[in-house]
Amino acid sequence: FVEKNPETARAFMRALQRMTDGEAGIRRAAMGELMTIDDTQGAPYIAKKMVDQDPLIRMEAVGLLARYQAKGYNSEIATLMTDPEGRVRSAAGSALKDAGDPGIIYSLGSALASSDLATVSNALSVWKTYARKQPAASIGVITAALSAQDDAILQEAVAAIDASRDVPAGTPRGE
Repeated sequence: FVEKNPETARAFMRALQRMTDGEAGIRRAAMGELMTIDDTQGAPYIAKKMVDQDPLIRMEAVGLLARYQAKGYNSEIATLMTDPEGRVRSAAGSALKDAGDPGIIYSLGSALASSDLATVSNALSVWKTYARKQPAASIGVITAALSAQDDAILQEAVAAIDASRDVPAGTPRGE
């Protein structure tokens, strides 16, 4: 785009520069501008913000990559499924559910192995989205949650398996 439109290139560079501002609100606005100017060129810069110290910046990065359907970032988004901030985990889960990439199921292992019920629940919601499309992979991945020592996590995992099979949770086998 630089050769075709110098003004667009300048706007892109200004947005990039503003993404380093100390004020989170300015950084977030600049991230949105960058993707509006050129989402293909901007996506790699946005992806780097998924490790920002500010959880709102991480959430914005995930949201922008999902909104613009940026390709090639799902495994990086999946790492945020174990983020210390619940809102970031939730944003990552929503982005992955909407991504439409059954291969995502392979990236859920860390989140499913967590000892935090909220983290596992969020990962299971993504797992359920893809379990029917990747049945063999889904069983291999969910074993982490089935190995949990926490009864609540075990119950959630079993309920997710039941839901993925169109069997109401708690239905005894053989009925």
